Amino acid sequence: MKKLAITGLCFILTTSISAPVFANTGETQAVVSNVIENASDNSTKRAQDWEYKRESGSSLIKADQYIGVAPGQGADWTVFYDEPAGFNWTPSGSPVTVTVSAPMGVFSISANLGSCGSSGKFYGAKKNKPCRLEVYKDIEIKEYQVYRRPIGTTKWVFYKTEYQTSISTDRTRVVYR
Repeated sequence: MKKLAITGLCFILTTSISAPVFANTGETQAVVSNVIENASDNSTKRAQDWEYKRESGSSLIKADQYIGVAPGQGADWTVFYDEPAGFNWTPSGSPVTVTVSAPMGVFSISANLGSCGSSGKFYGAKKNKPCRLEVYKDIEIKEYQVYRRPIGTTKWVFYKTEYQTSISTDRTRVVYR
């Protein structure tokens, strides 16, 4: 019997404390209106409340950018005494970070040095001349304007500019001392 009385008392206290009480219905209406008004303000919109679009802007190619010396050919210059003289090169492996300056800013991009070995594309070299295989690439920088609008509206507003970098052409070659 005591347990039943204590449980009933706890139930009554819990429901009476958690029930909201307003002085009158006018005050309730004012609180609800204020919440609705603040929710419709653009400054409180979340990321999922926006729609985005990207438009292509200018594009720039930084041609013939030095990436580095292809690994796998020794520490110093190479001299070939026999035919066929040259390097076998594969483009994958040995990533490095390259920094490129452009009118719109400075950009870093990851590029592969590749490696010299027994297979891959053959780059011919002159006999009896010190040489090495150097990796050069064209780097493309594309500009995009990003626009956004609140979902359900029709007016797009400029939001920010983004840049995308990519390797467009490989220009690896044999260089002589």
